[in-house]
Parts: sequence; structure tokens; C-alpha cells
Amino acid sequence: MLFRSVPREPEPVPGAFDFDLQLRNLLNRAIKESPKSRAEIAAAMTDLVFGDAGDGEITKVQLDSWTAPSRGDWRFPLCYLPAFVKAADAVWLLDKVAAMVGCKVLVGSEALDAELGRIQRKMAELKRRERAVKKVMGGRR
Repeated sequence: MLFRSVPREPEPVPGAFDFDLQLRNLLNRAIKESPKSRAEIAAAMTDLVFGDAGDGEITKVQLDSWTAPSRGDWRFPLCYLPAFVKAADAVWLLDKVAAMVGCKVLVGSEALDAELGRIQRKMAELKRRERAVKKVMGGRR
């Protein structure tokens, strides 16, 4: 599989990593694409983060505040991102975040495919170096 585009590391210019509005939009997109309601996502996140201990709760009101562009005083906590991704079934969101720093998220067998490609490139480079050394040696061995 070929990537549609290879992520590039962004230029380190002031403001390049102002991700607040983008994150709110991505969270909203994930919620809209999820078959679950906001309340169901919040409940699933609560279960994933706090479990049966009952030490906390993530509410629909919090989710609404984290996703509202007008609520700049509310920021989505990074520690809740894995639970949100799982609850909303939005692994693609991780790829969007990774792309900001020039990375690509691979899921399941994609990671194995990439590792195999890396190994094959290394093997080809070692073969090329082997041929060059043999040429210098005058064909000995």
C-alpha cells in the first residue's frame, strides 16, 4: 500500500502548532461520524478512564465544552485522548495529530508492512555494499 501523502515536518514558525481550533473540529468530526451520541461517548470514556472505581466522570457537558470553538477557556485533556479515540472509534484522529509533527500512524498489519519494507530496503543496501566491497577486492571470495 502506498501512502496518499507522506507527512512532512512543519516549519518551526511561530503559531505553527496552534492546534486548539483544529482539535475541536477533529473531535466534533469524530463525534458526528460515531454511531454513539455525545452522552454515550462521554459514558464510554468515563468507563475507560475511571473503570469501576468511580473516582471521576466525564460528562456530555464537558465534551460539549471541549469541542465548542467559543469555549477557549476549556481545553481537551491529552490524558483522555486514548479513551476518546476508542469510545468514538476514531483512530484516524491519531493520524491527524501525528501528521502535525511529520509522523504517520499505522494500524495493525500496516505496521508490519512498513517494517517489512524497512527490512527489505536495508537488505538491498547491504547487497549493494557487498557488491562494492567485492569489486574492490577484485572478485575474491
